[in-house]
Amino acid sequence: MRCKKLKIDKKYVGIPGEEGENGFEISVFEDDLCNEEVKNIDFGPIEPGEEIDIWYWIKNTGEVKLPNVCVGMGIINDNGWETIDDEFIGGEMEVGEKKMVPFKLKVDPEASPGKYAGSIPITVYGPDQIA
Repeated sequence: MRCKKLKIDKKYVGIPGEEGENGFEISVFEDDLCNEEVKNIDFGPIEPGEEIDIWYWIKNTGEVKLPNVCVGMGIINDNGWETIDDEFIGGEMEVGEKKMVPFKLKVDPEASPGKYAGSIPITVYGPDQIA
């Protein structure tokens, strides 16, 4: 099966405004110097029962500290595409701070072969959303 060019879905929960508003912004990069921004992820071919991790840098490119940053994961199962929003909790991120984190895709052993489309979420939660 194949999942090509999965979108990175950025969400802000418990924080007023959208990305770029009120100084909140997070970006994904391929390199540790944070020069090559990533908009989509190509996990390549994957077999039922497999899990693939691709590591990227996430960076707070906004103007304010991000309280709680979570990188989710994609799952392919009998129902098609599903995401888990809070698989990896990256914690808070200061302005300009970067962290290397895994972006994950898991295929259920019973999933049907084919091409799948979906997204991998990065969720920034407000200070009162996650303990």
